[in-house]
Amino acid sequence: TGGLGDLGLVMARWLIDRGATAIALIGRSAPSAAAEQAVAALRASGDVLVLQADVTVREQIATALATARQRFGGLRGVVHAAGDLRDGAMLSMPAEDVRSVFAPKALGAWLVHECCAGDDLDWFVCFSSAAALLGSPGQANYCAANAAMDAFVQYRRGLGKRTITVDWGPWAEVGMAARLSHGERTLRTAVGTINPNLGSAITERLLAADHAHAMALGYDFRHLVQYHPGGPGLSLFAELVGEDSELLPSAGAGPAAVPRPDLPRPYVEPRNDLERRIANLWQSAIGLDAVGVHDAFFELGGDSVIGNQLLVQINRTFGITVDAKEAFGSFTVAGLAELVEAEMIKHLDTLTEQQARDAAAKP
Repeated sequence: TGGLGDLGLVMARWLIDRGATAIALIGRSAPSAAAEQAVAALRASGDVLVLQADVTVREQIATALATARQRFGGLRGVVHAAGDLRDGAMLSMPAEDVRSVFAPKALGAWLVHECCAGDDLDWFVCFSSAAALLGSPGQANYCAANAAMDAFVQYRRGLGKRTITVDWGPWAEVGMAARLSHGERTLRTAVGTINPNLGSAITERLLAADHAHAMALGYDFRHLVQYHPGGPGLSLFAELVGEDSELLPSAGAGPAAVPRPDLPRPYVEPRNDLERRIANLWQSAIGLDAVGVHDAFFELGGDSVIGNQLLVQINRTFGITVDAKEAFGSFTVAGLAELVEAEMIKHLDTLTEQQARDAAAKP
C-alpha cells in the first residue's frame, strides 16, 4: 500500500533487486508521471501490477488484493506504506484532520490484515514514524496514528504472524519529509536523513532479524532536544544528552540565514532586551538574518509546526507558560513580548521576596 508514493517505489525497487518477480503497487490515486516512469523501469525486471484503491475502504482494498492473487497466484508479503499528513496546532485541529491521518495508517493496516487472513504471508511490514515514540510538534494526529499502528503490529504478532513495524526518521530525497515546506524541512531534517539505499538495507536487516519494533533515525538526539516539548526535562533526553543540551545550536541558525523578505509593514528593530531575545529565537527557527518586532510570523515563511515548537522554546527560555491560543492571536515579536512579560509578572507575584531576588540574580 502507498505503492505509488516515494517510499513504496523505493521498496518495490529493493524487492525487485532481491529477486521478487511479482509486485502489486496499490495507490489511492492514479500514478504521477514520475511514478509511471519508475514503474516502467521496474517492469523491465519483473511483473508489476498497478492497482488504484483506497486502503481505508474495505471493498476497494479487498478487490485490489483479489486482483493481485488472481494475477500472481497468491500473496507472500505486505509492505504497508500508506499515510497522510494534516499538520496543525492540536488545540484547533479539526476532527476531520484526525480521521484523515488515522485512516490510512491504523485503519488501513487493519483492513489489509483482515483481507489477507487467508494468505500464507512470509511477512507483513508497517512503515511507521519516529513521531510515534518521540512526538513531533504540530503532528498530534500523526503521532497517535503511527502509535496505533505500532500497537496493531504487536497484536498481529500475538496471533503468531510475522509482522514488524519500523518507526522511521525523515528520509532524504523521498517520502513526506521531502515534500515539506522549507521551514518544516529545516526543523525536521536539520541534522541528517536516511538515504533510500540505507533505508532499504535497514528494512532487510530488520526483516532478517524479525525485530517486532524498531526505530531508525538519521540524526543525533542532542539536536532533536532543541525542538522537543519538555526537552532535557524528559528522562530519555536527559540520559542521552547530558547537561550540555542548552549549548547546542538550534536548527536554522548559522550562515545559511537568508534576508528578511519584503513585507507590507516596515522593519522595526527590537526595542528592548526581551524583544531582542525573542527575535533571536525567531531568527534561529526560520533562518532569517533579521526579524522586525511587528513582522507577522506566517508572513515570514513560518508555519504552525515551527510556530508551536517556537512557543515551546520561548516558554522554556523564560520559565513561563504562554497560552497558545493567545500567542497565535497576535504572533509577532512585540505581541509575544507582551504576553511573556505579563506571565513573568504573574509568576513573580507568586514568589517570596527571597525567591524573587534569586530569580532576578539569574542571567
